[in-house]
Amino acid sequence: FENYPISSLNTLKDNYVTRYLIKSNNPVDIAHFIEKHSNLPYLIIGGGSNLLFTKNFEGILIIFNSYERQILLTNNDTVVLRVGASWDLDKIIEFAIDNNWGGLENLPLIPGTVGAMPVQNVGAYGVEAKDVILQVSAFDLKNKTERNFDKTSCRFTYRDSIFKHNYGRFLITAVTFRLSNNKHKFHVGYGELKKHLEKKRLSLKYIRQAIIDIRTNKLPNTNIYPNAGSFFKNPIVSKTAFLELQKMYPGIPFFKNNKEYKIPAAWLIEQCGFKDKTYTRVGVFHLQPLIVCKFAEDTTGQEVADFGKMIQDAVFKKFSIQLQSEVNIF
Repeated sequence: FENYPISSLNTLKDNYVTRYLIKSNNPVDIAHFIEKHSNLPYLIIGGGSNLLFTKNFEGILIIFNSYERQILLTNNDTVVLRVGASWDLDKIIEFAIDNNWGGLENLPLIPGTVGAMPVQNVGAYGVEAKDVILQVSAFDLKNKTERNFDKTSCRFTYRDSIFKHNYGRFLITAVTFRLSNNKHKFHVGYGELKKHLEKKRLSLKYIRQAIIDIRTNKLPNTNIYPNAGSFFKNPIVSKTAFLELQKMYPGIPFFKNNKEYKIPAAWLIEQCGFKDKTYTRVGVFHLQPLIVCKFAEDTTGQEVADFGKMIQDAVFKKFSIQLQSEVNIF
């Protein structure tokens, strides 16, 4: 497709166009098209839930179509499930839980596709993609070869992976999960979830539903308030830096991670006063200041980017912490 409107391809509903849009289930065809238009940049997208466009995209947007779903191994303890990259992540979580396979139940309602999951090493409520991924299959668009990455090769860290550092080179075609079968280890010690599930009998379905309830109650509907989910990563600081902050702000929340401390970005943003302000065009969601929303139909992507920069500047001025964007800005 040429000069294709991209408002339906991203959850911020940015009203721009892309020079070309490709939809294909053949990685070789995609590689050849890119080669033919080597003067143009290209971008692989899934559900568009982590993208912010500030202008027309003078290049190629790529949507890969693969909906395979194979059980590669099953025994009393484990299920190995290979899933095509185009599946909606939440659909696969529902499928797994319906079959009593554990590991994904803490990740419902995260927007996006299975193929996007390892790029960002997405995570929520104490679980990350790396905890359940066994292998990522990808097509190397540079060398036109298929590659399989085991967990070590993926180089997963907090909201990061080898795919993020080689953005556009690897077209993820499938993800293989290792899930528990019958005997499950529940992860329910994370903040609101722990409180929500107190004295409740645990099950995969109950944990998933509890998180759906929590997320539904505090997160905006993208059809009403276009947004890209969490706009910033939770910053991680050294023990020395954290103890200095704690002296000034005794109530500062944190999650200890080995010798480092993760501080909720939402708390930092709220302390800078953004949660208490009323906005007409772009601002933070009143129940979750980590989410930047469009409040007017004609709000531009550039306005969103500028507002994000305003938050970063305010947090740095108050806490000397540089928030990093979780959203990819183009």
